[in-house]
Amino acid sequence: MVIPKGIPPEVVSLDLSMNELQGIQSWDLQGLDNLAFLNLSQNSLWGDAIKQGALDLPNLISVDFFDKLPNLDKVAISYTPITNSGIPDDIFVNNTKLTSLSLRSTDLAIPLLSLPSSLQMLDYVGNNIQKLQAYAFQNLQNLQVLQLTENPITTIEDNAFEGLNKLMILDIMECNFSSVITRDTFSGLRGLQSLYFSNNLIPNIAVGALHDFQNLESLWLSGNKLRTMDEDVLDPKNIPQMIRLAIDSNPWFCDCHLKWLREKADNASYTVMYLKDIRCDGPPNVAGKTWDDLKPEDFVC
Repeated sequence: MVIPKGIPPEVVSLDLSMNELQGIQSWDLQGLDNLAFLNLSQNSLWGDAIKQGALDLPNLISVDFFDKLPNLDKVAISYTPITNSGIPDDIFVNNTKLTSLSLRSTDLAIPLLSLPSSLQMLDYVGNNIQKLQAYAFQNLQNLQVLQLTENPITTIEDNAFEGLNKLMILDIMECNFSSVITRDTFSGLRGLQSLYFSNNLIPNIAVGALHDFQNLESLWLSGNKLRTMDEDVLDPKNIPQMIRLAIDSNPWFCDCHLKWLREKADNASYTVMYLKDIRCDGPPNVAGKTWDDLKPEDFVC
């Protein structure tokens, strides 16, 4: 299938998803100056060469492809294996009205660096991103939602999120991230309201890691490798707006050093969720027991 000719120039929304598009040329959408939403998800923009990873999308979408759409507001090119070699890093740089970009499951290994500062939502779910470099998103001052779930992220450099002062939702679930959360891992996220970091392999969270979270309401740390936690990590001065905390499905070592956290479950200003799913991995006297069966005085050394 090819993009049909004669699309009215007043069209605002164009959904070309779930077709058999084999190629998109720079002139295919020329003249659609009012186009605000473009969906190219679930197409066949690869051909036989994709099996060898040889897809070269610049021959299908030229560098100035989106320059011809001055009012473009939302773009979705999800579930199409374009890879980084198939999409120029600066392809959206001149789309200064772009607010939403979905590149879900597109086999990207590196986040695009030259994105317009107008973006408010950025979706990289289900790609092959392994590393978030320092200041990777510093030009996206208006970004409010960043979705990174289901990427094999092994490294988050300190200050990777610096500059995202307006970010409200950060989703990094199911990435197998196994490093310690440092004091500067989340530096700069002063407006963050929800942090989803469940189902990773985080072994520890450093004191001060939440120091910028004055507006944080929800913290999801379920399904990691946390065994203990310093009381100062959840210093109320750093998280005064906290409403809910999820820490279930971690191998907690429930001795006297963790007693404070069990006390939080009873008297904190926020809710510690899913007590029946918070289970002690040790010491032997409480191993296998859940927190709704234990009281703070059971946490002894």
